[in-house]
Amino acid sequence: MANHAPGTGTQVGNFWVSSSPSDWQNAKAYCDKAGMKLVSIETADKNAELLKVLDSLGVDRVWTSGTDAPSDGNYMWASTGAPFDYTNWARGVTPRHASDNYVYLGTSTYFGNGRSGWDVANGEDALRFIGE
Repeated sequence: MANHAPGTGTQVGNFWVSSSPSDWQNAKAYCDKAGMKLVSIETADKNAELLKVLDSLGVDRVWTSGTDAPSDGNYMWASTGAPFDYTNWARGVTPRHASDNYVYLGTSTYFGNGRSGWDVANGEDALRFIGE
């Protein structure tokens, strides 16, 4: 595991959580420059682990490296180039807006009613992010 400080954030196990929000492009660029990758969520176990990290820090949503910007409707992890094999879209979320190309992970605090999962936004929202 690389040490991802300097920068403003908190290291929790293998994950580094930013203290400051950023748009998606700058979040990815920051991770790349710091020698880490914007987080990819390939399994249910990793998704659950990330939710525990977020809950422990009181963070309600973060950018992931998920995107369909290169090909609308074909989601992939920008950090690895791998297509989505595992998904955890929040209940009721069906990503379909052509301008919403970037995936964030939201906790049950964000979505409410005990739900957590993924949703999409246009990438311009300022969210905290996770590097690994």
